[in-house]
Amino acid sequence: ALPDSPEERALAVTDARNPDALKAAAEKMDCSTLVNYLLDLAKAFNRFYREKQVLNAEDPSTAATRLAMCFAVRDILTDGLNTLTIAVPEAM
Repeated sequence: ALPDSPEERALAVTDARNPDALKAAAEKMDCSTLVNYLLDLAKAFNRFYREKQVLNAEDPSTAATRLAMCFAVRDILTDGLNTLTIAVPEAM
């Protein structure tokens, strides 16, 4: 299922900015570019997670899409924080 809510679309758009954010940070040699992107992504995920059911979504296809979005955000945040040499806990 394609993202259909404003929260899902905002998260998908922010997710898609990852390569550009990494490239810009490297070109500028400015880690704040990456930090600001990761903060934007975390905020978008927070809005999404607060508003949408993930595992208890309306149908299995929507649940699978939302779960994939959660995993993508986890991976991007982990990679970004590791790039900044910030330790990431395995579980909370």
